[in-house]
Amino acid sequence: IFGTPTAIETANFTVQVVDATNHVATKDLSIVVHGNTPPGSNVAVGPLGGVTLTFSQVTQEGQTTVASSSSGTTPPSGFKFGNPPTYYSISTTAQFNPPITVCINYNDTQFRNENNLKLMHFENGQWVNVTTSLDTTNNIICGQVSSFSEFGLFEDITVDHIIDEVRSFNLDPDI
Repeated sequence: IFGTPTAIETANFTVQVVDATNHVATKDLSIVVHGNTPPGSNVAVGPLGGVTLTFSQVTQEGQTTVASSSSGTTPPSGFKFGNPPTYYSISTTAQFNPPITVCINYNDTQFRNENNLKLMHFENGQWVNVTTSLDTTNNIICGQVSSFSEFGLFEDITVDHIIDEVRSFNLDPDI
């Protein structure tokens, strides 16, 4: 028996064998196919494409997926995406009680100053900063959400951050 499950279910099947003297034996069997998001507390799923999710409470198992893309909703004013841009679409069939912690491993070479990174979630037609932690040593950014949709990792390029970057060059004051 082999294959790739496509649904969370109990798959029933019958096995039949016939010997050299045409004696037949049959047996009804089943295989329980589980999702990658089981019920419980503090359920960790992943990493899926560089994303790890921790559900505070899963009440009914399901399948959680992450898809990444280089195109998506335009970043909010004062932010830019990395090079290349990366958007994440996260969904689940599991039933859960929020919050969910979303952690993304990123490539620091995609950004000019990784200290200015924000994890943004597209909610109700606008980007919302959901960042709760930024680990620039291990290149992991985390945020907390109550629902899933499009996520983006954006660099804050507001005037204050630009001034800080210029100051970090330690230029001669006459320049």
